[in-house]
Amino acid sequence: MDKKILLGGAAALLLVGNMYATPASAAIDLSISGEASVKMAMGDVCSNTNAAVSSLNAALGFDAGTGTGDTEYTDVATVTLEAAEAGVNDLADATDVDDKTDFEVTYDDNECGSANEDNPVLSTGSKFDIAASGTLANGLEISYSNTAALDDYSLTFSGAFGGLTIKPGVSAIDESMIGDTAGADVTGPDMGGHSKKTDGSAGNAILYTAPGLGNLDFHISYAPNSDDSGLDDAEYTDTFGVAAVFNSDMITLSAGFENASSDETCNDGAKGAITILGGSDTWTGTAAAANAEDDEEIHSITAASAFDDIYGGTLCGDQSLVAIGASMDAGDISISAGYSNLDTDEADRTTTSVGLGTSFGDYSLAAGWANTKHAYARGDLEDEQTVIDVSLGTSLGDGVNLDLNFSQNDMSKASQANGGGDTSNYYAAMEVTVGF
Repeated sequence: MDKKILLGGAAALLLVGNMYATPASAAIDLSISGEASVKMAMGDVCSNTNAAVSSLNAALGFDAGTGTGDTEYTDVATVTLEAAEAGVNDLADATDVDDKTDFEVTYDDNECGSANEDNPVLSTGSKFDIAASGTLANGLEISYSNTAALDDYSLTFSGAFGGLTIKPGVSAIDESMIGDTAGADVTGPDMGGHSKKTDGSAGNAILYTAPGLGNLDFHISYAPNSDDSGLDDAEYTDTFGVAAVFNSDMITLSAGFENASSDETCNDGAKGAITILGGSDTWTGTAAAANAEDDEEIHSITAASAFDDIYGGTLCGDQSLVAIGASMDAGDISISAGYSNLDTDEADRTTTSVGLGTSFGDYSLAAGWANTKHAYARGDLEDEQTVIDVSLGTSLGDGVNLDLNFSQNDMSKASQANGGGDTSNYYAAMEVTVGF
């Protein structure tokens, strides 16, 4: 159990910085809590073999005569010529497409080089939280929380009207989703589990929690400006989200929706555009030679960025998010599930997760399964990740916990199909956490 330090009203006001003026009868309490941890973790990401460099035709599957995505594409020259005719190809001298098949394509790197895993990785961590709360003489309740880094804060006003929270990036779905078992620690590629907010929720936002309606809690979030600039040139303005949570004796349900309208279009333009100059893609030759389209120069591009440019793999433009979740207790077993779908002007992402948990004696055991699919805008292409994780935890004493975690991460990316192919990694960790 975390121990907290409580200070009187005057000391709290000094430490919090006189954020609010209160009458002498108001009681503002300050609590300080935190934790320190040490972790030993290991994985086998180096077991993934780095694929050799190949041509863009090979990466797209055209060399094998099968192709990838739209059947109208027969080779790279067709892709680039079609884009050039649409006026959206970013290649220098787009009218000359013959040498585009000479792109040197690199695949995902396991970042191990010629090395292999050896010993577990030892790491430490810490967390320090400051919170202040109290009730004013007029009945208004105020609460404030912050991390020691001072960049993860929230300020809440509550009363008979409900609750109003101001926090960077706050979203109704993110705050209310039940049953999320995605997001386990993994090694190797990670698509991030459930989407619980759109890009429109960036910047400072407001979350309103309505007064409880029996077993139903209702939330509304509003993000006025994704850049916090107050200017109408921010990509997203006036982003709204709504969510509700229903609690009964055995089951808890959540559902939410968020919509974000962008004043910008996705950068891919018409289908088939390949961006070589700028970004993460580079020319291996000199700039002068590249601009001159010297046929003897080989140009370099990653398979992932080529697939993104050709088939549309970016989460961008207008976005709408739907998420639902559920949890249920059946005796000593808890069952949870979650689903989220993020629809954008280009790519879409869907995540489904299921979890089980139980306890026996001083131990708690949990297992989860999560599947995420990232669908490209054009062609029948998608990236897919499946994570299975198991955790075992127990208390070693007052405020000291021991956790053992294991996860298996399987990733299938469309851009790697003709290179490294699917990858699979395990992650195992032991962590001791001391709370205060």
